[in-house]
Amino acid sequence: MIQLRNSSENSEELVYGDIHELTEIPNEVIGYVRGSKQHFYSYTNLSSSSISIKISFKAKVLLNNYPSLNLENQKLKLKPYQTVLLKEER
Repeated sequence: MIQLRNSSENSEELVYGDIHELTEIPNEVIGYVRGSKQHFYSYTNLSSSSISIKISFKAKVLLNNYPSLNLENQKLKLKPYQTVLLKEER
């Protein structure tokens, strides 16, 4: 994450962009959106169970602490303790 924030085309938005907590997600998940011109979504599943989250945007995966991510038909399925950073595709 530090490398992505410091030396990527997205660094300006990731460092200085607005940040808002996502509240329409399960309590076991910490989520926020960051950015003004571009939007970056971070989700962290803090439970020992898989959790599904409906998203309303097409996404590109920037970071994932698992080898794969189940993201189909605008439905994100997070494995236990999985963290992902998604960039909204426009």
